[in-house]
Amino acid sequence: MQFSCSKIGQHMCGEQAGSLRRPFRRQQSRSLSLYHRLLFLLAAGAWCLASASCFAAGSNLFRHGSFERVSVLANLWDGVDSQRRLTVQTRSQPIIIEGARSSSVPFPCSPNFVDLDGDGLKDLVVGDAAGFIWWYKNYGAKGQPVFKTGQFLQSFYGPACKLHVVDWNSSGTPDLLIGDSQGNVYAIPNIGNKSEPKFTSSMAKPRIGVYGHGNDQLDTAPIKCGRSALLIGNFACPWVADWNGDNRPDLIIGEGTYSANSVWVFLNSGSAQNPLFEPTAKFPLAYGEGKEQLTPAVCDWDGDGTPDLIVGEREGRLSLFRGKRGIGAKTVAAIQGRAAPDVLDFTSHIPVGGKTNLWPMVYAYPCDWNDDSLTDLLFGRADGRIQIALNKGKQGAPVIGDPQYVLGTDVEKDTRQPVGWSYSYSSFSNSAFLPEATESEPGPAGERILAKHGKYFLKFEYVHGYAGYNMWWEASPYGPQNWLSRSWELGGKALHTSVAPVVIGNNYTLSFWYRGVDMKINWLLGIIEVVENPSRRGTGSYEVHKWEGNLGPSGGWQQFTRTGVIPGSKGSRGEALPFEFFLQFIGTGTVYLDDFQLVAAQ
Repeated sequence: MQFSCSKIGQHMCGEQAGSLRRPFRRQQSRSLSLYHRLLFLLAAGAWCLASASCFAAGSNLFRHGSFERVSVLANLWDGVDSQRRLTVQTRSQPIIIEGARSSSVPFPCSPNFVDLDGDGLKDLVVGDAAGFIWWYKNYGAKGQPVFKTGQFLQSFYGPACKLHVVDWNSSGTPDLLIGDSQGNVYAIPNIGNKSEPKFTSSMAKPRIGVYGHGNDQLDTAPIKCGRSALLIGNFACPWVADWNGDNRPDLIIGEGTYSANSVWVFLNSGSAQNPLFEPTAKFPLAYGEGKEQLTPAVCDWDGDGTPDLIVGEREGRLSLFRGKRGIGAKTVAAIQGRAAPDVLDFTSHIPVGGKTNLWPMVYAYPCDWNDDSLTDLLFGRADGRIQIALNKGKQGAPVIGDPQYVLGTDVEKDTRQPVGWSYSYSSFSNSAFLPEATESEPGPAGERILAKHGKYFLKFEYVHGYAGYNMWWEASPYGPQNWLSRSWELGGKALHTSVAPVVIGNNYTLSFWYRGVDMKINWLLGIIEVVENPSRRGTGSYEVHKWEGNLGPSGGWQQFTRTGVIPGSKGSRGEALPFEFFLQFIGTGTVYLDDFQLVAAQ
């Protein structure tokens, strides 16, 4: 958290765009220690002094309101980066490390190598940390996969989603098994056919979100264990395999953040067509022994006919738990799912390219990439890239070589973005968009759209026609006093920037130029202020102060101007506090913006 000035203003937390931010929620009264208040005030004083030297009286309080400073904006909406590497969206999640400290950690993608469209060639199907699932069709031949671009399935599949593609209901078509950040596991059925897969009934309708909330809008419920949702720790990572040899799919799940994690097996007490699970048939399969973010996969690693378990983990090692003979033919009780299978013992770490310490949050998918009957390893990385490491050994004695990036064709080229403007996601939403700093655009009548002032202006649009669905406001427990109001609920993503300190209670004029088609713009200038309790030293409450409005589309450049009073509490009247400015875009068109100004009214 960051606070500023004497009645401390709360900014944004999280990562931004390469690193993504999400807005603060209003919180209840809480104690503020003297130590932390002193830290806040020291940081605030330095910030305000720096700001005072940059902004004279009557000057524009936006730092980069003209969009003239730009940086590279990576366009990854074709699933390929500028170096031709297959790359999906990235995102960090807050986790508890070793049961003690919290940290925001980039999560890996989860690639699968399966034939999704029934053409006899295995494709790449990838779950990413932002909640998208990607399909890269294989245009090569058996043993020689070739990929061009990827397409994402136009729905939301949960933050930090871990994916296993498998025929869950024995229908003959591949389905999606997804573990989410809350520890639920979902089975997303394929409602298409063998050659044309389909996993969502309507574009943008979220498949995964805040399960159990009255307004979650979901059309998929988590897999149940008995009468309740199957829930395991958090950041569940599922794998499906017939572990006890009864010709029914069992569910193997790795746990997330806690230091006493395990990989668990839920034995199927239903059928191959309708898997069912009971609390009495949940058993530990491999103990984590202090490891976290466990990502299991099942294969016959040593070629002895017995399934083995491979497990990735947070610190970057890949562990082998060798299977025990007789798993598939123990007792009638075991086959019926009434007896615990043997817990597997740790065998060794698997070297990749001669190294056992790989990279943080390692995720591995065993497959036969080049059709030579040897098990290779497909890796999903936290930077969104996908690598393959080929087996250079022999049957029963695998030797995994150096991982190589999987390549494609970069069709949608990188562009530019304005410096100082970040874009926001919430925990339970996604959308495909580009906030681009551009010099010229073709207009609807064939004319050229140019900046209203200077060289660059902002172009914002949702790409591939996917505006997404924002679930955060539906799921928030904080009621009508949210940081963003209820009018900001559906379909929009926000750009935001900070402005120099403004004086609470004084008049200011906000202005900017805009034009666009079929796009609604919400704007908000706001702060979450900590107001100290004078009757009890060291305590305070959070208050939301905001000045907001909206405007509709315009066929040509128009100037928006609004004069108003900067809101705040009575106790903060006359104080200068830094506010955050938000723009939210609703609709599937394109909007252009330029020359943002915030000045003290004369």
